[in-house]
Amino acid sequence: MVARPPADARRILIRLPNWLGDALMSRPLLHALRAAFPAAEIRAIGPGPLLELLAAECAFDRGLPWPASGGARAALARALAAWGPDVALVLPPSFSSAWFARRTRAQARIGFAHEGRSLLLTHAVRRPARGERHQSLEYLDLAAALGQGSSPSGPWPGRPPAMALPPEAHARAAELIA
Repeated sequence: MVARPPADARRILIRLPNWLGDALMSRPLLHALRAAFPAAEIRAIGPGPLLELLAAECAFDRGLPWPASGGARAALARALAAWGPDVALVLPPSFSSAWFARRTRAQARIGFAHEGRSLLLTHAVRRPARGERHQSLEYLDLAAALGQGSSPSGPWPGRPPAMALPPEAHARAAELIA
């Protein structure tokens, strides 16, 4: 590991997972970051429908849809570099996600050591063998690199609040049930 990431981060970027279940497992991390960094601007990148689902949680300030084309991803990386993230948390274990975080020029890039991508990260966290820890706790391990702790009994909340859903989702569910 290189120098410690800023514990007073003001601009935090999170690359969310691409899959619904994995994104839901990121909820404790999102809420923990909001609690630990209440004044920070937190931007989340992920598939548009997942951002819409998680937006009602108010755990990030701005959701940016993950572009489909390489050119659009490069443009987004340039825009984020201009914003100047202090920290980028990379939840997907793909090389391309770590490469994207590198291109944003985030001062600290934290993610799992996987697929030869450790050189792109300033803090490559070793992931336990699948099934040893709940995935939500694995994601909290990434936040431990910020010096905030990762244990549910520590400063991070043990569970996120009940999932918030937009009012239109409740209305649509009522229609389907009827």
